[in-house]
Amino acid sequence: LRLQSQMSSQKLSLTGFNITFFLSLFEIVTLSGEVHQMEGRFALKSPWWEVKCSVKRVQRDRLIVVGFPSYKLRSNLDKREDISLVSLFLNACQIAPQFIKEFFTWLPPERGVSLNNLFEVLDEFSEGGYANQANVIKTQVSKSGRCTLYLPTIYKDTEEEDTEEKDTSLLAKLEHIIANNVWKLGFNKIVSRELKLVRCEAQLQSFKNCNLFDKIPAQQRNGLLAYDKLKRHNRTGSTYWEISLFSEALRKDLVMSHDAAGAAIEFLVEQDVVVYDKGKVVLSNNHLYETGIAECLHSLVERDVWNIPVNATEVLYAAEEKRQQKKIQNCQNAATNADEDDYSEGGPSVSDSKDLPVSPTNGETQPSDTDANILQAQSSDLLSPIKLDQDHVRAAEMICANPVTVISGKAGCGKTTVVSQLLKAAVEQSDLGPHEDSPTKAEHVSLKKEEILLTAPTGRAASLLKKKTSFPAFTLHQVLYSFMHTKTEEIPESWKFKDVRVLVVDEGSMVCVQILHSVLGILLSHANLQKFIILGDIRQLPSIQPGNVLPDLFNSLKPVRWAIEMRTNHRAESELIVKNAGRIADMGMKYQYFPLDFDVTVDLENLPTSLPPDKRFILIRLPVDGPDDALQTAVHFLIKTAPGLTDHKTSQFIAFKRNDVALINDLCCKHYNDHRTKNHKKKLHFQPGDKVCCTKNGYLDEGEKKEQQKTEETDVEKKEKLRLCNGEIFFIIGDDTSFEDGRRPKRYLTLDGNDGRIIKLEYRELQRECKLRHAWARTIHTYQGSENETIVYVVGDGIAQTWKHIYTAVTRGQKRVYVVTDERAIEAAIKRHETPRTTRLSGLVKDQLVQLGMHPKTPIGTPSGCSPHPSTPLHSQTPGLSVQPLQRKRLCYDDKEKSVKSPLVSNMNEYKTSPMKRSDEVSAKPPAACEEVEQKKQMSSATTPLSSKRVLPGQQQEVEKKKPRLQALISLIIPYTKF
Repeated sequence: LRLQSQMSSQKLSLTGFNITFFLSLFEIVTLSGEVHQMEGRFALKSPWWEVKCSVKRVQRDRLIVVGFPSYKLRSNLDKREDISLVSLFLNACQIAPQFIKEFFTWLPPERGVSLNNLFEVLDEFSEGGYANQANVIKTQVSKSGRCTLYLPTIYKDTEEEDTEEKDTSLLAKLEHIIANNVWKLGFNKIVSRELKLVRCEAQLQSFKNCNLFDKIPAQQRNGLLAYDKLKRHNRTGSTYWEISLFSEALRKDLVMSHDAAGAAIEFLVEQDVVVYDKGKVVLSNNHLYETGIAECLHSLVERDVWNIPVNATEVLYAAEEKRQQKKIQNCQNAATNADEDDYSEGGPSVSDSKDLPVSPTNGETQPSDTDANILQAQSSDLLSPIKLDQDHVRAAEMICANPVTVISGKAGCGKTTVVSQLLKAAVEQSDLGPHEDSPTKAEHVSLKKEEILLTAPTGRAASLLKKKTSFPAFTLHQVLYSFMHTKTEEIPESWKFKDVRVLVVDEGSMVCVQILHSVLGILLSHANLQKFIILGDIRQLPSIQPGNVLPDLFNSLKPVRWAIEMRTNHRAESELIVKNAGRIADMGMKYQYFPLDFDVTVDLENLPTSLPPDKRFILIRLPVDGPDDALQTAVHFLIKTAPGLTDHKTSQFIAFKRNDVALINDLCCKHYNDHRTKNHKKKLHFQPGDKVCCTKNGYLDEGEKKEQQKTEETDVEKKEKLRLCNGEIFFIIGDDTSFEDGRRPKRYLTLDGNDGRIIKLEYRELQRECKLRHAWARTIHTYQGSENETIVYVVGDGIAQTWKHIYTAVTRGQKRVYVVTDERAIEAAIKRHETPRTTRLSGLVKDQLVQLGMHPKTPIGTPSGCSPHPSTPLHSQTPGLSVQPLQRKRLCYDDKEKSVKSPLVSNMNEYKTSPMKRSDEVSAKPPAACEEVEQKKQMSSATTPLSSKRVLPGQQQEVEKKKPRLQALISLIIPYTKF
């Protein structure tokens, strides 16, 4: 076909490149002369192009382009048509009309000219006495932008002198591959290896659209089919496929014979596209990521042992004491305010006095439990002995002693709090300097703030982490890209993370193997990484990309006690939420369903006028097979009457389906800000008062600063740009338009981050870089890692929804959760079988670390002073232990003060009866080898320096000098321990 006329056009800009495409409606003429209307994106629209593309009919007389069109010069034209096209081309190259006229006047009648032989005819034109005119035409054509665009096709046999050799080489290689081995373009591993192009891979359907698939040899064609099948399997989150199951899927789904399936897999292995390992077929990239993580952790453990020089128990005790003192102060302040309110006018108010007891004799008010007295009584209750959560103590001591620590737990259990308190204490101790009597060098015991790197997988999670810990926090991609943008040196001196010794990764369930492998590798090679701490909840939704990082690390490191689960909820207001979240997880893992423990159930058919404000877990029950507007009715009821939803800053709607998110956003926009999310042109409409969020990470210039930075951008200027993270929520507080002479008006939005940040940004740049959207409602995948006081989760009827989606959603609520669903939908979601992720990371880490956990350099289990038995919830701790405030001002001990009790030996009794052992290995009497170890316990210490001993009032610990670890202990313990 050829493009005859353009009827309409919609401009589409390609972000990051100075390229614009047009989604246009054309009138086209086929080679047979038929005229049609066609909609599509055409990069080349000049009349000398012949376009070939696949189309589908959307209306009776209208077609739409499928895929990408291909172009070639029109051929088989008569002499007159060729001359017309050449004339149009020379005009497009802005050749002077006088020269064009002279050229065609000179052209002999019998001499044909076309775009294919134009330069040849111009040479004849020069020899005919028009050398000056011919040279001007050649020069102008060569310099023309259109010529630069069309030369590769028009003059494909002519080499341009100014073309760089490497580009010519690349094009030549690509041309050769297309002509001889086009199947190579379907494997990014081969494209990267042969063409040095990253992430360039043709999809299977693209070969079929270009009619190339059937021309590929059978073995390579089957290889492409098997590769596509394996990639689809990996989209479920798995990183490998058992070869027997893989072969069966090829035979069943792709109708391959047994021999053809085996040959296809063998071909992929030969081309280094996949790796075959112990009966598993793994994509080479996934093999690199998982083995790379295990090797990185192995290298980390092999480094010199470094113990954070603080007493974990004292740190937690001091933090708890400080928290109680703050609560007491708040109660006292509240009591004082209550007294002032009651007696500021000389006595209690009339409304209050009617509830007070009155003396029968004189009618005077008698003393009673006023609000102030109650608050004072509450403050007295806070003076009870401090009881530390033993899970917190064990986790803190693990962090101090172990190079790798994995902490899992539900929201509100204190994972981030423990890490924050411990690291703050270490930094404060570093500021005080080393102990006077300590022989240890200060640089070995101190921990500086810049040596701590807190990270999260998303921008929103990083912002919350920064707010909770008061440490700078970054996304994992920020760490990676900051290194990539640093000048390449053997050790980049200017890299801001070059001094990092402690890496903390929060929301570990969302981390994929690819980014974790990259960050660990960089920090090990170009920083001083010595400790890796990963936090999260193993029950939450895993990452969208392949891998199952947090559960794999947790399960593989739990046998050596480098992983711990915190089980006690420390948010009183979320007790019912956490309880139901646990029930959801238990039922989901057993594919069962029992009604949840809702403290209020509201039926949509009988809506009350209000809801009690003290309820925490509320069901808004929709009718099964109810009307289409049931969700709309429920949302209307909630935003008008439900406690916690009056303020949209402290509440959040979450849904599984995007359609539900769009509906809720429109309803909330009308309720909270009296307008719709889209205008009459169906375009997003933003006004002051809107709740919005970024759906993409971006760097922007703030306000009018952009006009002052029109000069060439440097790395320093880029660093000065404002970074907005994907998932960050803002509230629009200003909408201004500036008019400048000779320029298009510019619109600026002023955003309030509700955390003290107020920024003014140009609207067009904001949309281009961050894709602003309304945020009263979010999908569960985009809101994972965030939290708010009140959460409303709309379950919906999504067939891909499982118990993990509901579990993750309800644990986002800090104080109150509303669940909007019908009984059939929530039951189906909780009982639905999820596709299990098959990954190798757990096994690789066991091979690399668990046996290495017995290495002389490596502390095993929890450090000295930590009980080896399972932790005890707070409510069951011994109440008789009275703990007084510690008098020590320093939380650091020198080597003389450190305990020598070996965790390797202290954990022996538990290992002897551990369920990890085979039943035939457990006997009533300990083996002789273990008895020998017990006898030697007082003679030799089997640990490297650990965290300082904890000394509580009324308790004494014997202090001995450190002794070297005996290698003999290893050989004695390993035969009786199975992991």
